[in-house]
Amino acid sequence: MEITKKSTKFKIVGKISERWFPMNYKSWEKYTFEILDYFSKGDRQTYIDIGSWIGPTVLYASSKFEKVVAIEPDPVALKELEGNIAVNNFSNISVVGKALSTKDGKTSFGGHGMLGNSESTMLVDTDKYMERS
Repeated sequence: MEITKKSTKFKIVGKISERWFPMNYKSWEKYTFEILDYFSKGDRQTYIDIGSWIGPTVLYASSKFEKVVAIEPDPVALKELEGNIAVNNFSNISVVGKALSTKDGKTSFGGHGMLGNSESTMLVDTDKYMERS
């Protein structure tokens, strides 16, 4: 499925992406994309997205920035993000499948619902949705 945001086009794959993008993307976080447009002007720019989810800003930024770094710890969202990057053959996106924390080591990670829903956190409120790593 092809998605267009402003003049930027890319493809998406996967159950979450194919459900979310057509229904939400055109009106989602309008000012975020204006900020990306503003800061992408200039040479050798890098965009770092912490909590990339399935890639709404990463996929858009890939045509605006020389390099994009996508950081996503949720294994379900990460798989979908990697699928969206692969179907587009983007070569300027680096994916880091880890979480950011003030502490080194292993921690509990999950969501306030099923993994992949964009609400993953280290502040898990129930064992039902927790992944231990």
